[in-house]
Amino acid sequence: MSMILSDDAWVHIGLHLKPRHLSKLMRTCKRINRLVDNETYWTRVAAHLVWREQWSMEIEQPYDGYIPSEPLLPVVDSGWYNMVGLDRGYYWSMESFIQRIQDSLDAYSCNGDDDDWVFTNQYQALNLKERTVKLYRRGWNHEGATMKGLAKQQTILHWVTYPSRDFKGEWPKLQKFVCDLEDDPIPAVYKRQMLRKMRDSIGSELSMSNGTGSDHPIGWFLFIF
Repeated sequence: MSMILSDDAWVHIGLHLKPRHLSKLMRTCKRINRLVDNETYWTRVAAHLVWREQWSMEIEQPYDGYIPSEPLLPVVDSGWYNMVGLDRGYYWSMESFIQRIQDSLDAYSCNGDDDDWVFTNQYQALNLKERTVKLYRRGWNHEGATMKGLAKQQTILHWVTYPSRDFKGEWPKLQKFVCDLEDDPIPAVYKRQMLRKMRDSIGSELSMSNGTGSDHPIGWFLFIF
């Protein structure tokens, strides 16, 4: 099959896959690996991981997020924060997320009542990669990050390092549960309903021991839909 599709087709296919699914495609052959493992793909992933934390994006964290009292942008589903439970797929959601970066810059650059409008206005002339690197360095002061390296660093930090520290050997089981639920063909709306009912019923009281005598809440990692 890899010899039938054009290079452009494989590149476009890659953009429709989340990183953990793309990694499987990358292992099929050297040609496909070279085509889908590209700067454009990883710039989009890194942009999502960095810009989702920016307050002016007005994207609520599913478990305990913050939205301004008078938002300037249309309300979007909190599934955008983790890119899970998506009704219209990964590619469309990423395209919409990237457009929201521009929308947030436009909205807050024109909002003269906020002192931070100068900060957002600085990004107007930059492309997606430059915007992401600038915002990342502003918050974390990291030098020399490639887009793939930045995406990998942020993913490992939030999806491996923190939960593994808190939940030790139990984390792989929780991680598998979340991934299996995400990949299940059940419509996304039902996945969101189920997890949100659990969140509303249990809230911050759901915790797990890490084997050292300390309990840690698992809501941040489990209720992500």
